[in-house]
Amino acid sequence: MRSVSSSLREFNCTGPSGEPGRPSALRLMKRGKTMSRRFVRILANTVIAVAIVFGGVQVAKKLIASKEAPKHKESPNLGLLVETETAEIADHQLIVRGNGTVMASRTVDIHAQVPGEVVWVNDAVVLGGRVKEGDELFRLERRDYELALIERKTAVEQAQAQLALEQGHKEVAEQEWEIFEQSASDLLGPEVLSNRNLATREPQILSALKTIEAAKSRVSRAKLDLTRTSVRAPLNAVIQSEGVELGQLVSTQSVAVTLVGSDVYWVAVSVPIDRLDWIEVPGLGGSKGSSARVLLEVGEREASWSGEVIRLLPEVDPAGRMARLLVEVKNPLEGDFPLLIGSYVTVEIGSKQRMRAVEIARNFVHGGDKVYLYGEDGTLEIRKVEAGWRRDETLLITKGLLGGEAVITSRIGSPIPDMKLRLAGDKPSAAAQEASTPPPKPKGESGSTALPEVSTSTKRPAPALDGVATPQEEAASSQDLAATSAAESGVPTADPSEPADSQPPEGSEVLQ
Repeated sequence: MRSVSSSLREFNCTGPSGEPGRPSALRLMKRGKTMSRRFVRILANTVIAVAIVFGGVQVAKKLIASKEAPKHKESPNLGLLVETETAEIADHQLIVRGNGTVMASRTVDIHAQVPGEVVWVNDAVVLGGRVKEGDELFRLERRDYELALIERKTAVEQAQAQLALEQGHKEVAEQEWEIFEQSASDLLGPEVLSNRNLATREPQILSALKTIEAAKSRVSRAKLDLTRTSVRAPLNAVIQSEGVELGQLVSTQSVAVTLVGSDVYWVAVSVPIDRLDWIEVPGLGGSKGSSARVLLEVGEREASWSGEVIRLLPEVDPAGRMARLLVEVKNPLEGDFPLLIGSYVTVEIGSKQRMRAVEIARNFVHGGDKVYLYGEDGTLEIRKVEAGWRRDETLLITKGLLGGEAVITSRIGSPIPDMKLRLAGDKPSAAAQEASTPPPKPKGESGSTALPEVSTSTKRPAPALDGVATPQEEAASSQDLAATSAAESGVPTADPSEPADSQPPEGSEVLQ
């Protein structure tokens, strides 16, 4: 507290008793020197800061003034890269499309021809199993039929022994008859002599022969029953149903297995009645039916089979009142995917009609009736066409295309007539190459990023530091922006001397 009060006294020039006093000369001089030093220091710092700012501004002005104005260079218009395919005029067969259901051409119910106990079943005898012609399906107990065969063979041997005995009796009877005729022929009449066959046992011999024949037939029957204990497939087939198990007693009345022939399937397809004249049907003006293609959607892919029209069914489709054709499909289970019975399929039948047109993919036709063409001058031409026949993925163009014209297959985002195009492999023109080549650098100029040398002479006034452009600069910038937009869009400047419509080349075929 004492030191603070003493300082206050010195500053306020008060005496020890508290009354005001006058400061001494020495103190006033010291105080003046201190204030002078502070003022000089502040002034010096201010001058240095102002000098630095002013110098920086002057250097910036020099740099901006010495920088050359950027040279405007137009972007070369090389054209939009596209792909094309050549339009080819040809005769195309028209296709009649219809839908139908797959059905089996042959269905067989397998019965056991002899009753018995099932002792073996083929592993393929399951739902959906496939068997070949002659494969054994199942087998019955054979012992009963083997014993029956032995009995039949024994009966044959007995009949043969009886025949031998009768033949011995016949020889004795014939000898007795000869002696009888020699001794009493004069006493006997012709009626007695006519009974010689009875006396020589001819009927007995004939009966023994018939007995042997019957016994042999029973042997054959026993052998046949024995072979029938093994049940075999009569055709190449797929198992549709089965009803046999090991140890089961089967009869001749029960259905053991149901087979569906796998060599040929049928498709009953419905087509418009007015299209029957286009199709060749055996028996209706044609010896061989029209070829067909059966299509089935399998996930993301499409399976197909070849077929042939074999006949016209006698009734119409009750739902659509359309004619029904029977299409035969051979080897329906071959290939990557089998054709399944009951499948609803699409059938394409080749007709007798032909159409001269250009076939192109549907996605190459835009807006339903326009195609993009690559003109001879390398520009886009949008032309209206007419489709005479429509298919699932292609169209037959009958009007609007010339043979040999280049149809653009690439996608064009914003098509503009006469816009510049180019093909893969095309070389740019000399003007485009010159425009796309960068200008040579001045001698001694390097690619470093060093600041350019400051020059006091300039060819153009430096722009304002506040970033506000002059009216002349704004006009030049607008012109540059318009030229750049035109070059990027690929729209050339219209030439009034050039004709609007070009004539087709000589020798090209025109669709009208």
